[in-house]
Amino acid sequence: MKNLIKSIAALSLVAAIFTSCSKDEDKVTSDPGAPTLTVTVPTADLNLRFNDVYTTKFNASPAAGAKFKSILVTRTNLTSNITRKIYGDSSTIADSSTITRTVNDSILPENANVNDVIAYTILIIDDKGKTATKTINVTVKDLYSTGQFTLGAQSNSNTGIQEFKFFGLNENAPNSILLYKAGTPIAPDMPSKADSALRARYNSSNIDMGIYYGTANLNTIFSPSLTGNDVAPWATELGFWAKRNITTFKATAYTSSQFSAANFNVEQLINEVDFTTGNVSFVKTLVKGQVVAFKTESGAKGLILVENTATDAKSFAQFSIKWKK
Repeated sequence: MKNLIKSIAALSLVAAIFTSCSKDEDKVTSDPGAPTLTVTVPTADLNLRFNDVYTTKFNASPAAGAKFKSILVTRTNLTSNITRKIYGDSSTIADSSTITRTVNDSILPENANVNDVIAYTILIIDDKGKTATKTINVTVKDLYSTGQFTLGAQSNSNTGIQEFKFFGLNENAPNSILLYKAGTPIAPDMPSKADSALRARYNSSNIDMGIYYGTANLNTIFSPSLTGNDVAPWATELGFWAKRNITTFKATAYTSSQFSAANFNVEQLINEVDFTTGNVSFVKTLVKGQVVAFKTESGAKGLILVENTATDAKSFAQFSIKWKK
């Protein structure tokens, strides 16, 4: 009898265990998965300068059965390993099925040095503890600076640096500028030749400015788009150019000392120039120490410092430029 009772008890225990397991299985829900996160701007890592506005745009959606809990955007200087919160949201997103956000930020000199890499990280968390994250790296760049360079006036026939009459801004060049000669290339049918590669007629699309010495307006810096008597010394040369870029200039009251200040301060000066009104195609009668603002057709903006002026059409002038793109 005792054995029978033990057997019945054992069977009851097994049945209870299976019943319990069945109930637990009924309570199991599927894993909703992680939220999705897509960055629409920027589409790749990029370079910025101090005070440039960095904009990131992103979309996010929770998985089925989940809700958002929080969004966090941080900026980490990978050199100093300092992290700062840029944007956070946990109060307005719990019932959102999809969110779209635009976050702006600027890198200031006190937060980074030139060539530091800044990591902007977006972190999405849902109410299930699932996450999605994206990181965009931004490299801090300096202003481009040419240092002092020489351009010969239109009648200067000296060989060497005074042969160059025109120039174009180029961030990939060693000194951020490329100089060009006037006249027919030595090997007109072979533009790969070194001399031809330096001639304006084969490189007109790369040229942003030139100089000449006028009979009345003396030292003049001009846009390749200039026509008529205003550019009479170069009218024949420009007639051979396939492309004549438009560069606009604006006189400033900036001093040579301001131009020579820290690049952060110079960048602020560039940002203050209003190119929407009062632009001209050339600036004449330049004097030593004068600072002229410019904007090229490709969108580069900067300041030109007149280091030395030509004394006549056979002489030469010298300039320095600081610019941003």
